[in-house]
Amino acid sequence: MAIAKCGTGNPASYDDIDAVMFTQNYSNGQDNTVYSRRVATFDRSTFWVFFWNNGREELPTEYSQLDLKDGLGTFKLSTTLEDVRSVLQRHDFFHLNPTDLLITDTMQNILYVKRCGVITTIRLYKYYDPTFQDRATLALFDNLRSLVKAASATRTSKTPKDFEQTLIFNP
Repeated sequence: MAIAKCGTGNPASYDDIDAVMFTQNYSNGQDNTVYSRRVATFDRSTFWVFFWNNGREELPTEYSQLDLKDGLGTFKLSTTLEDVRSVLQRHDFFHLNPTDLLITDTMQNILYVKRCGVITTIRLYKYYDPTFQDRATLALFDNLRSLVKAASATRTSKTPKDFEQTLIFNP
């Protein structure tokens, strides 16, 4: 079992990550309700996925797909918080230095990582265009997307839902 290294002056440890939220919003900005759209590909869909440990145990990963044709709904995924920690470590998350952009009204992916009570947020805009983002950040987001896409999913509802734990990431 890993020992928490939280505290001033301690090096960042991936074992200390207790929650990760990953969202992909491919909305065109014209319609705030994506429920009315249906898209054919996962890469152009709108979803959120939440990996977490409540301090006592790792809980099932929850995923809500808002507009993927034939994939709409809320699911439990086979992938875990440990899996996403491994992806973050492989991409040296704590040392990423993504481009700071101020863009509105465009598709964005957002990664929130909660470690030791601190939330680190990375926003990725126009992820298929490498002129807007550095390659290391693009690779991380591609791997996160692949992790979600490859996971086996157990549908818990045919209806997508809004993220209930919003205050964890937006206090």
